[in-house]
Amino acid sequence: MDYKQQVPNTGTSAAPAWARGNGQLWLAWKGEGSDPGIYWSTSSGLLPDSTTGQYAFQPQTQVGSVGTSAGPAIAYCNKAVYLAWKGKSDSSILW
Repeated sequence: MDYKQQVPNTGTSAAPAWARGNGQLWLAWKGEGSDPGIYWSTSSGLLPDSTTGQYAFQPQTQVGSVGTSAGPAIAYCNKAVYLAWKGKSDSSILW
């Protein structure tokens, strides 16, 4: 697969995560550099736009005031999105 597309106005210093559900792609990632925030976005559909060949993503949203020192995990199950992540300054697992 040689397809790639940048999610506009985003950056991360850890691996992002994605899930598929409710007819959308769901993305989650840690902030860039020393930013421990967790951010997410979703696409407008499961397929890219037939005219542009690009996915349309909603603007990124920060997950409350939580933070992480690593990339989060994301899952879609039973019509709900779930996130799990490592603590910002310890090794606890949060969700």
